[in-house]
Amino acid sequence: RWPIPARMRMFDWLKRYHECGNPCQTCARQCPVQSIHPTGEINPNECINCLHCQVLYQSETTCPVVIKKLKRREAVAAGSMPKLGQPPAGHPNAGPQD
Repeated sequence: RWPIPARMRMFDWLKRYHECGNPCQTCARQCPVQSIHPTGEINPNECINCLHCQVLYQSETTCPVVIKKLKRREAVAAGSMPKLGQPPAGHPNAGPQD
């Protein structure tokens, strides 16, 4: 007898964030076969390996976790990055402020 592929641990490679399922339900709502439970876990017996959840996982316009990370990076880059060739404010070599 051949084992049913879904029963094997083939689904460990599908990436998930800790926030998947709580509070985010984006992938669960958009899964074409509803194989993602409200907790964010993928049911391997229901999953058809369409990888739509993985597209959403990386989406800069759909995934709330990715969007939050991008906004955080933009805020850090805009607010605290020193100009090239100048030490950051408060550094002993910064000198007087303009």
